[in-house]
Amino acid sequence: MTMRRAMGEAWAVFEALRRLGFSSDDIFFQVGGEVSRGVYQICIVLRAQNREFTAIPCAVQGDPEEIERQWLQFAQAVVNGTVAETELGEIWKNSQALLGAVSLCAALLRKGFSFNATLN
Repeated sequence: MTMRRAMGEAWAVFEALRRLGFSSDDIFFQVGGEVSRGVYQICIVLRAQNREFTAIPCAVQGDPEEIERQWLQFAQAVVNGTVAETELGEIWKNSQALLGAVSLCAALLRKGFSFNATLN
């Protein structure tokens, strides 16, 4: 998986959680464990409602510091509007987060989270 695609998958999970009504302030990016030589998990962590949930949307090859730097660049580009809305729409539409939305919601419910929003 390319770094850009990995950042898109991470953003899609972030966006899914946000669309479910969670605050952006409660959603965090982390580089997780090494799954094979030089390939690291990407984790999106939700800390809210006195609970914690970690989603692992993908793994990507690279140095953990570089992966973190790429995320910060991508997230800043989204916030600044540098990433076109059409591109974000395509990322969302083709994301594993949307494809697995039912599983994501079920996992959150099993952890005891409550939410009222929808993923449309």
